[in-house]
Amino acid sequence: GPRAMAVIMDQSMSMQQKAGESGQLFEHHRKQLLALIDGMTDEDRMSLIQVGDEITVETGYLDDKKKLREVAESFAVSDSGALALVPAVRAAVNQLRSRREVNSTVIIFSDHQRLNYANALSELTSSDAASASFKRHLGDSRVKLVLIDERVASEDNLTIESAIFTPERVTIGSSSRLSAVVRNNSGEAKTTSVSFYEGENAGTQRTLSLEAGEAAHIDLVHRFESPVDTAC
Repeated sequence: GPRAMAVIMDQSMSMQQKAGESGQLFEHHRKQLLALIDGMTDEDRMSLIQVGDEITVETGYLDDKKKLREVAESFAVSDSGALALVPAVRAAVNQLRSRREVNSTVIIFSDHQRLNYANALSELTSSDAASASFKRHLGDSRVKLVLIDERVASEDNLTIESAIFTPERVTIGSSSRLSAVVRNNSGEAKTTSVSFYEGENAGTQRTLSLEAGEAAHIDLVHRFESPVDTAC
């Protein structure tokens, strides 16, 4: 029969992690969302919700596939966390419960980092807490909760998030400081090195060991001895 679907898209920074040959996990999930929209029947309704540390987009329930595609294509990953993910899930489930739809589903596209669920999980130990109450209500309703939880193959996924030279302009014989932030977007601890090259020869080098999701700030000081120095 007709379906009512609330689709929640996590736009947090961790969604930039690689998803095999598909590029970012965020883009991989967007393709799946667009396929879901294309598969809607004339009687289906869908609400699109984009979530970071707050809800940034919420369409309400629509049957216009063209409009839904436009909204999905406008979704973008951000530099936020996903603090609003659990509240958005609770709100979507409660809204569908109140609508009394026969065939209703909340679908969450996310990397489902445990950090985002930590408070909700801790509340489950209390029978009076919001998460425990939500669990009971979900079990008594017809609303299905679907977590799209694709395990990304573990591989090197380290990025330089920012870098700046101080001073920006130097003369031969003087020094400049490279300040950079390096983040490990992988799902496990990684060790890497950042080097400053002078022509073909490596100059100052720093080795970093980063836990999954950890970022580190580094400073490399380099003295420019020739006009062919390049940063790497």
